[in-house]
Amino acid sequence: MSDQSHQLGTSQQQPSITVELTASEPAQSESPSLPRPKLSSQSYRDAVVGRPLSADKHRKDVEEKEEKELPKPVGYIKLLRYATAFDWLLMLLGTLSAIAHGIAFPGGMLVYGDITNAFVNHAASLTLANDNSVSVSNTLLVDFANLTGGIVDCSASYFIEGLQTSLTLGEALVLIFGSQARCLDDGAFISEVNTSVYIFLGIAGGAFLAGWVQVWLFQMAAERQVKKIRLTYYRSVLRQDIGWFDVNSSGELSNRLLDDTGRIYAGIGDNTAILIQWVTTFFAAFVVGLIQEWRLALV
Repeated sequence: MSDQSHQLGTSQQQPSITVELTASEPAQSESPSLPRPKLSSQSYRDAVVGRPLSADKHRKDVEEKEEKELPKPVGYIKLLRYATAFDWLLMLLGTLSAIAHGIAFPGGMLVYGDITNAFVNHAASLTLANDNSVSVSNTLLVDFANLTGGIVDCSASYFIEGLQTSLTLGEALVLIFGSQARCLDDGAFISEVNTSVYIFLGIAGGAFLAGWVQVWLFQMAAERQVKKIRLTYYRSVLRQDIGWFDVNSSGELSNRLLDDTGRIYAGIGDNTAILIQWVTTFFAAFVVGLIQEWRLALV
């Protein structure tokens, strides 16, 4: 009996084992692993604390839009869109001052050249008046020193035997040194040098005044325009919805009020006056060079 009951118990347990195995195998093969949703750390943290994702999504969209929309360069005239009639008047007067300042430098060099020529002509006059003989194109000029006593007399006329003509000291200088030479006695030399020095000092003082005026006028016009830009931007910020402040931080607003408007100020301020000044200097110097000696200016 015990053997039969043991066999019977064994026969009753085997189907159950078979059923469990057959039932467990399909469960492992037929249950596919579902992909887990991938959340960023920020989204997961917001979901845990119960923060809505709409604000983050809006911020992300705004950041992507700002990255795609790069700032376009603005022309100089568009920077002056907030200029009033008085600002345009200030910039016009500043432009005239910058032009005057630019002309002053080549003008001063022209006067300095006149002073140098006066010294050269006076020295040449003294040399010819004290020289025993001067040879020009194998023609011997008479001794002016014997006739003038070594004193420069530009108006005296003397007969030159080698040339069979009468020449003054000034004409002899032109014959020897070229058309730019002039006879200068002591009185004429001192008078011409003093006049050139006074003109040079006047140009220097005018250049200093024009430089100060050009910077002052352009800076005043720029400050007035930047002030208007800041007020307009601040009023525009106050009219925005409350959601706009969630996307834009207060530090960004203050940075734009200071940094961006500072760049505009640098662009329309005294740098414009300096640009006008040096452009004027370039063209004025070129014109002076063409007038004085066009062949040398073209080299």
